[in-house]
Formats: sequence, structure tokens, C-alpha cells
Amino acid sequence: MSYLLKATTNATQTSGVMSLTSSATATGTITKNATTVQLDAEILKVSQLSQSNAIKVIENNSTDLEYGSNTTFDTKTGVALTPWEGGIINGYYMWQGNFLGSSPIIVDRAQTVKEPQIYGNPVKSNIKTGFSKWEYSGKIPISGTGELFNCICFFTQWSNVYQCLDTMNFTTGQNNYNIAVDYFKTNNISQYLLSIAIGGGNATQGGWNTGVDGAMYSVYETVTQKGQPFSYTETATKKTLTGIGTGVLNPSLYNSICFDIETWGQGQGDTSAGSTGLDFLNVCNYIKKNIYSTFYDVGCTIIITTSKTCPYGFDGTTAYETMTTILSDPTGSYDYISPQMYSQYFGVMTEYTQNMNLNWTQFSNCLKQNYNYKKYGSAFIVPSLYFLGLLTSGGSNQNNSPNLYWWMSGSSIPPYGPLPIYEYSYSTEPLTYAYDTGIEDFLNLVLGTNSQLGGGLQWTNGVLQPNV
Repeated sequence: MSYLLKATTNATQTSGVMSLTSSATATGTITKNATTVQLDAEILKVSQLSQSNAIKVIENNSTDLEYGSNTTFDTKTGVALTPWEGGIINGYYMWQGNFLGSSPIIVDRAQTVKEPQIYGNPVKSNIKTGFSKWEYSGKIPISGTGELFNCICFFTQWSNVYQCLDTMNFTTGQNNYNIAVDYFKTNNISQYLLSIAIGGGNATQGGWNTGVDGAMYSVYETVTQKGQPFSYTETATKKTLTGIGTGVLNPSLYNSICFDIETWGQGQGDTSAGSTGLDFLNVCNYIKKNIYSTFYDVGCTIIITTSKTCPYGFDGTTAYETMTTILSDPTGSYDYISPQMYSQYFGVMTEYTQNMNLNWTQFSNCLKQNYNYKKYGSAFIVPSLYFLGLLTSGGSNQNNSPNLYWWMSGSSIPPYGPLPIYEYSYSTEPLTYAYDTGIEDFLNLVLGTNSQLGGGLQWTNGVLQPNV
């Protein structure tokens, strides 16, 4: 493996050798043309050291694993650290109930891509479908990789925090929060994330409208300590909103927040405007750094997730501006970015489709400006997938041509009809990903890296039996 390094302030260098003791802090800058870097007893060959502040690659065993130019890494193992101290995230979105209404059901979904899709051809998807039996249970399943989950994210479809805090399962009548806590306890998982998802794909419930009845106001109100004042200015409306905190979203319940940014309009609040990218960065920094925040000096792992490359439910210009601002965040306000590599509730292969308002090249260029991407590299990315196994596998489409340009807008779930509905995404660039071997390989191609991602978040709940 190779590790990108932004140096150390208390390393020593003699005759071209830079040595890091086990207590060294690996967060400074390499300023000399070292030929090797010694981490305790291990010596890594330096294959490339570029100019100051540029990327520095340290090679080990001839395999490139690239991280950002100021990556922090463990001085004993040489392994780059992740934003969350618990390491790789094996995450699971726990639905508030059966959003589909009935179970078990037989559903259609993409099985494979029969031959390469043609960019600019909105007629032929070349997708072959198959049938699956899906059954909802309300239980935390075995992950798509067989590993235990270390992150449970409670998903309600709501963007109003008070609605999100209701973890009672409307299908089973059980409390999802208690199920998650018992899961970690039963499996002896000591480091875990209990995350609350705020937002969703339905504008009426999950939109990011402005005003005192909007979603963002509820975030400020609930993360501000009880009885303390808060004030913030909406960058779209230029209005300054004030209030008194309730403190009900706090670290006694959660140590993580997931902002699901997909849509605005139709719902509560001022539907004439949606929260901007800067609004989201501001609230993230408020959560982490404001002395009146319930998470101040305690810590909160913040995940931002969106549909593919950018929100589908924002108009074109707004979607582009919102997501490019968030992706290129220079402040380190949030910890992970999570592109949603799906469109519906379940599937056995990945959609690599880019949103027409922001292509993957633009996504990559913005991300490379992000403070935490520079620090953690690909470990900053935790895609949302149908199943965790799709991180490193094409699933039912393994080694076939990938689905690059089509997204599933409907399914066999009433009222859509008997067949899945796939629509062409009018993206602005062709993609060169030739064989479907998983989202990790795809994003490495997009970003020009060869790196392990920071994990993933499994979307599908219940049990999906393919090929029935």
C-alpha cells in the first residue's frame, strides 16, 4: 500500500531518512526530499514527493493507495486514519417502518446490463430485469458483507427534527432505538454510531424549506441547549431567524447526524426557497463549534448524503450551487459525504448514473477542494448502497457492462404497474467505467485514485431473495 502524507512536525531527518517515533504527530509538512520514511521498524520507500503542499505518495509493496495531501495516519501501522475514530463504517439505514405498505411482495429490479449502454441514447437501456421476493421484518439484518453493523442511522423520511426523533416503528410497534442499542450490546460492539437521519426524498415530508416552520430552523432549535438563544441568517432569503433552544437532539441519545439533502418545496415552511449549501455548512459548524450547541466539546459525526451527485428535487441551478458548495467545503464542517447509488427501495446491482445537474467530473473536482477529503482522502466517502457488498462487487451484474446512464423511477409496487420503469439521465459527460466491479472501483476511476473507501451505508431493509 501507499499512503499520502502531509508530514510531521516532530519527525527527524538524517541523510535523506525521515524517522517517526511511535509518539510522533503525523500532521506537519515534509519539506525535504526524503528518500525513505521510517515508521517505527518499518521503512517505506518514497516513490514520489512533489512540491510543498502538494500530494505526497509513500509506496509500500508496489500498490498505490492514495489519500489527501494532509492525511493523518497512525505512526505505528502507517495506516491512514478515518474521520470517525471507530474506523471503517458498516452502516445501516433503519426505516421507521415498512414504507411500502405490504409484505411480502414480489418486485422487479435490474438484474444485469446485457451490452454496453450508449451515451446520448435515451431509448435503449440494455437492462435485463429479474424478480425478487422482499419481506419486511423490522429487525437489523445481516449486512451485505456478513460483517456486523457499527452504525445505525434512523430514517423517518422527515426533515423536521421533532418528527425524526420518533423512533417507534409504525409497522411492528417496537422502538427502533432500543433495538439498535440492544444490537450493539448483544454483539459486544463498543464503538458505534447512533445516527439520526434528517431529510428525505419526498418534498412534503423531507424537503429543506426555509422559514421558522422549515427544516433548518428545527435543527438549530433542537441542537441548541435548552433555554439558550440561537440566531442564524438564511443565505437564500437573507432573513435572520432567532429562537430559544430545546436541546432535545443531544449526545445522550445520538453521536451522529445524517443530513439527507434531496428536495425542497411543497412541504412545511417557506416553499419559495430552499436551504443553500452554505446554510448546511453553517449549521454543521454550529453543531460542532458553537458553545450553545448540545454537541459542543462532545463531538458529533456528521454525514451528508444526497441523490447520486446532487439533489434531484432542487431546480437545476440551485441543485448545482447547493452541492458544489457542500462538496468543496474548506472548513471541515462535516465528516463524510455519502452519494446514494440507488433510486428505489431495493436492488441487487448499482446505478452509477450522475444527476443531470452535476456530473461525476464536477463532483470529483469539487471534492478535491474539500478540507476533509484532503485530510482523509477516500476514507471521507461512505456511499449509500442497496447492500454493503456492492462496495467491492457488481452484485448480480459483476464484470458486466455497468448501468451508467439509467435510473429506476418506478417499480412493480402499486401504482407503477408490472414492470420497473427506467429513465435516461441526461448527464453532461460520457463515462468510461467498462466493467461493473463495485462502487469503490468506480469512484477510484472518477477520482483518479486507488483507495479504500470509508465504508458504506446499507439502504435495503428486510430480506430480499433474488431470482424467484
